[in-house]
Order: sequence, then C-alpha cells, then structure tokens
Amino acid sequence: TASKPTVTLTAKLGFSQLARSLDYMNAAEFATYNNDRIDFTKSAQEIYNFVRGLSPYPAARMGETKVFKVAISHVAEQKGHIIKPCADGDIDILELQAPGKKRMDARAFLNGVH
Repeated sequence: TASKPTVTLTAKLGFSQLARSLDYMNAAEFATYNNDRIDFTKSAQEIYNFVRGLSPYPAARMGETKVFKVAISHVAEQKGHIIKPCADGDIDILELQAPGKKRMDARAFLNGVH
C-alpha cells in the first residue's frame, strides 16, 4: 500500500512533471541550508546566474541581506550603486532587502530608506 499513493500521483501529474516538481522542491530545500550565500570568488556570470536562480525565493544572501537582482558591471565605482568586486569583474547589486526591512533598489538603500 505504500506505493499506491505514488502510482496515483504519477498517473495524475505524469511522470516528467512529477520529477520536475521534486527537482524544484529539492533545489529550494538545498538552498535554505546555508547554500544561499554569494561567493564573490566566483566569476561575475556565475554570481549573476546564482542570484537569478534563487530570486525571489529563497533569495541569495550577502551576510544577512537578501539580494534579488544583480547586473554584471564594467565600472568599478558609480554613484548610487552598490558594486562588489568578484573574480573576473564587478557585480552591481540592484535590488536587496536588509533584515526586517522591505525589498528596495540600491539607491533607496544607500539613501537610508532602510
């Protein structure tokens, strides 16, 4: 009887959709166990893809701050931007959320809305 619910679920969803759903659940569970930290020793493209993959939930983190949107930057410093160096360039952090605060763009964060 233990395999009966699985067979019923597989019949209703289809095997490929069930497998995809389980993969997504496993990925979200995997990311919640401190595997959501941004590693700035990686390349800009890897960091960009990492943040995109975890946004909006569970969100990539930089310390306790959640990072939702980044861009690959070729400018080391720019007013109103949060730019972090990485292995092969710079990452421009566009949207973030401080602990206990609302989600905001980098300019609002730097202006003290946080």
